[in-house]
Amino acid sequence: MFSYAERNIITAKRNCLTNNINEMRLRIHTSDFPELVIERDDPRMFYPTNGLFKEHSVTLNNRLGRGYYKEIYFDGIHIGHGNASLSQQTLVDFDSQYETVEMHFSLKGFSRSNNHNMAQKIDFSPCQHNIIYANHLKGTMEWNDDGLQIFEINLQPAFFAKYLPEDHFFQSFKKAIEKGSSCLIQNENNWITNEMYEIIHAIIHCNRTGIYKKMYLEAKVIELLLLQLEQIQDINTSATSSKLRKKDIDKLYAVREFIIQNL
Repeated sequence: MFSYAERNIITAKRNCLTNNINEMRLRIHTSDFPELVIERDDPRMFYPTNGLFKEHSVTLNNRLGRGYYKEIYFDGIHIGHGNASLSQQTLVDFDSQYETVEMHFSLKGFSRSNNHNMAQKIDFSPCQHNIIYANHLKGTMEWNDDGLQIFEINLQPAFFAKYLPEDHFFQSFKKAIEKGSSCLIQNENNWITNEMYEIIHAIIHCNRTGIYKKMYLEAKVIELLLLQLEQIQDINTSATSSKLRKKDIDKLYAVREFIIQNL
């Protein structure tokens, strides 16, 4: 657990309405900083399915730190990426009133999530990724003060289900989604590969516009999901057919990615 010079709180509430329309409310404040920093109360679609393509960005520039978070919404997909330099260790409170499958990529920094309706804590170190099924999560997120960079894609569960293989490695995750029970697709995070980094870079720096941008981004999202699912299956297959322990296999992957990133 971190020690805190002060407690920083971000409360994000997304209340689902009918026809997949969400009332999205975001408030950002600190315990010793009573004036409101950011407040948004926007009725909009978190997962537009009627052809809409929306982009939104938030900038952080105060004594809490500096950074940004950019979002894109279209056809059952939400893409978000952000980069922040924090002035201190930070504790974030969150309350998300929606259901989503999140492809989470920790590009820089350490984070820990304590969720009231999940048994395990969710920890991310730099260069790690996982897939999370989140259904009305509420809890706290801990961020270190050495900087944070994340990339995440939220998918409608129905959209994600179209691409989830029938392989037995994924059946427990599929059943959890059917029951509405928040969980990770696997307990251990995996390492982000060089191929994944290339796709993430292509998504963030896409210069296309209109329908061509939407087509390009959807294709890249599916390609990135493919790589995640393939890696999970390969690791589980290797673990069951090899005498190597899971943590030793992870170390080998980590060395491989370090070599690739430092040729």
